[in-house]
Amino acid sequence: MIPHVGKIVCDPGNAIARETEESLVMMSKRFSEKLYKQMLLKGLNQQRLARLSQVSDSEVSRILGAKSLPGLENAFKLA
Repeated sequence: MIPHVGKIVCDPGNAIARETEESLVMMSKRFSEKLYKQMLLKGLNQQRLARLSQVSDSEVSRILGAKSLPGLENAFKLA
């Protein structure tokens, strides 16, 4: 039987999933911070960045809010 702690199942697979999720969150935050710094250096706001890079306003918002990482195509467009 697998021991439970609250609603979290304590097994090695779950620990790996949590660690992976935490890594993705950290990568998302780092990308967001770097993108925001570049926007400030270039004098861009979120809407102008979206227009110039041809990435949707909502996607730029999610990226800057560290809610998602851009796909490869959008990462190149934002570079």
